[in-house]
Amino acid sequence: AGESFDEIEEELLKPRITLPPYMYKMQEMMGNGIIQGRTVNIISFTSSGKSTHVNRMVYHWIFNSPVTPTIVSLEATAGQYMLEMLSVHLQQNFRWNSDANELIEFLKTENGQQIKQDLCFKEDGTPRFYLIDDRSGNIKDLEKQLEKLYRKHGSKLFVIDVLSDLLRGSSEDHAEDHMHFQRTMNKEGVTFINCLHTRKPTNSADGKEKKVTEYDALGTGSYVQSASYNIVLNRNKLAEDSLERNTTEVDLPKCRGGKTGSAGKWYYDFNTVACYDYDDFIEKNPRMVKTKLDF
Repeated sequence: AGESFDEIEEELLKPRITLPPYMYKMQEMMGNGIIQGRTVNIISFTSSGKSTHVNRMVYHWIFNSPVTPTIVSLEATAGQYMLEMLSVHLQQNFRWNSDANELIEFLKTENGQQIKQDLCFKEDGTPRFYLIDDRSGNIKDLEKQLEKLYRKHGSKLFVIDVLSDLLRGSSEDHAEDHMHFQRTMNKEGVTFINCLHTRKPTNSADGKEKKVTEYDALGTGSYVQSASYNIVLNRNKLAEDSLERNTTEVDLPKCRGGKTGSAGKWYYDFNTVACYDYDDFIEKNPRMVKTKLDF
């Protein structure tokens, strides 16, 4: 017991992984960020804004994380993922109304090559992050890759997008084994960010779609139970009002060592691909809010 008591200092001094500035409300609820060596679940139904906000987290981490991130991209190819990172970096929506050939030629210029260098490599030439988009292997093959990146390259922040897709169709034992793998790596200071899909939301008595909760996550219950933080995202993607349609509601139903509850709302600007805390955005853009007279 005495030896364990001596580990209090080590626990208190564990570094925190901060979040993008617009997520400051959630970061404050966590006690100023994610404690390194924890598992985080980001839970949402498809098209609820998950990829948008996870990608902003990743962009923040490749420049600000105390540890090197590795992204396991199961929804986007390496090319698709890097195009998204470039869009965030330059704050321009390259998937909307842009000339593909012009962008290709720009990336070949000295300016374009410098952007590649800044986005992908640190000042000392080492990678800012690693990207895995191999869909041919199984969960055990992936675990070997992650362990190698940790042992050989010091990567201690893994983003798995989407874990529930990776293990879909597997036996529950495989899922339980993988969560045991994550818990073991947690003890070595490795942080996991798991993106989880949910079952389709049901409708309430008035016909409106109910918000999904952490208990709607697909797969084994160990996903939700093993995590230190569960973040749930909801969005009315069919809303007529563009402000509502591009706003994601955030809940933090599990936050060990911090506060639970509503963690605010995040607004996504389609043209600049920038994200904002909803309240801050409305304060600066009050005309965006429609009154009853606008309908």
